[in-house]
Amino acid sequence: MQKKSTFRQRLATVISGTSTKEFVQPLRPDGGMGFDDSSRIKDYISKAEQLSANVGWAAAASDAIAEACAAVQIQLYRKKSDGDREEIKDHELLELLKDPNNIHSGEQIRQLHFSYLNFTGESYELMLKAGQPFVPTPGKLPDSLLILPSHQVQFKLEPLYSQSVVKYGQVEYKLATIIRDINPDPANPYIGRSRIAASAAAIDTDDQMKQWNRRFFANNARPGMVINTNGELSDKSFDRLTQSLDDLHSGTDNAYKNIVIENGDAKPYSLTQSDLDFLASRAFSRDEILAMFRLSPALLGMAENVNKATADAATYINAIINTVPRMRQYINLLNKILVKVYDPTLELDFKNPVPEDVEAKLKQAMELTNKVFTIDEIRALYGLKPLPDNLGDQFYIPTATVTLESVANAEPIEDPNVPDEVDPTVDENGKPIKPVAGKKTLEGVKKKI
Repeated sequence: MQKKSTFRQRLATVISGTSTKEFVQPLRPDGGMGFDDSSRIKDYISKAEQLSANVGWAAAASDAIAEACAAVQIQLYRKKSDGDREEIKDHELLELLKDPNNIHSGEQIRQLHFSYLNFTGESYELMLKAGQPFVPTPGKLPDSLLILPSHQVQFKLEPLYSQSVVKYGQVEYKLATIIRDINPDPANPYIGRSRIAASAAAIDTDDQMKQWNRRFFANNARPGMVINTNGELSDKSFDRLTQSLDDLHSGTDNAYKNIVIENGDAKPYSLTQSDLDFLASRAFSRDEILAMFRLSPALLGMAENVNKATADAATYINAIINTVPRMRQYINLLNKILVKVYDPTLELDFKNPVPEDVEAKLKQAMELTNKVFTIDEIRALYGLKPLPDNLGDQFYIPTATVTLESVANAEPIEDPNVPDEVDPTVDENGKPIKPVAGKKTLEGVKKKI
């Protein structure tokens, strides 16, 4: 009996010979992470265990960073001999980064890239051409880029770094076919350092408290009210009291109705001091996790003690300390491994994601106009056209303070560039012009009149 082929085998048969952007790497059924719900203490040493921390505050913090980095616009420039450069808007390299394969968009690839860096400290992108691993070559580019799950990748360091290999599943790839990015570990600079491993105690503490809280409410949920009776209730009386409370005091329509208890009293159940300490501990763990990611709670939509000014400041700081360093490292890596080999005159860059400080820019413009910058230069900073007739290309110096009366009685200022009115009765030396026979002078006309 012929063995039935697997779905992956059938899929490979269907896409055989088509674009290599369709290629899909195999994954373990559990994604290789080995999630468990046990209460054992975790040290997050293995990469699979590190990625299992992609929940709760750690997941929210990582997404806030990875999504911001992935959204940054990548630009391509051609370097000139004079040291300047010009931007290229349309190029096959930009198209590759925009559409690296048929599974992920360029932005999704970068989001996964930075997420893996956050959790495992390493990220691997495989370069392919015609379905085969591709080594960068002058004048040639790969036709697809695939992100490899870093928690399933093994990096084998060889005596010569260039001869190292990357093993994924049962396949070994030459390092030259991989765009490998790491957060260098000071203890071992050849491997990446996970932020999860660095904050293992805080993350595990938060996880243990979540698990305890979930199990508590699943198995032993605390009541909203405690009813005391003066004597022991029979089964019939207990059922009657329980049914009465359910019928008359459950649901929003019965909220705040008074309760009458025969031979007893009812008291609301309130949080104990240990309960309050538990909630405070969870908040402390949250703040410690966010601090490990160098992230402000305001970026997660937490409005406690936040206004527009603090939210803008949090966005500004996040762009400087998280987005820019990660993007700079990623772009430099692409230039080194791929772009320089393909064409040394090209280089990738990225649009600065740091928000403009509008108030500081306006203050600088007001203070430096007619001191360091002309009016037209300030207008250019705001994308405005120069003033007409070159009115804004010179410096204006303020005059001394004068009274309004002196301004009103001031004589008009003569412009030295405008010639004086010519008197037709005198020559250029100021001597009277003798009338010519048959001609009438202006004076003669005036006397006749």
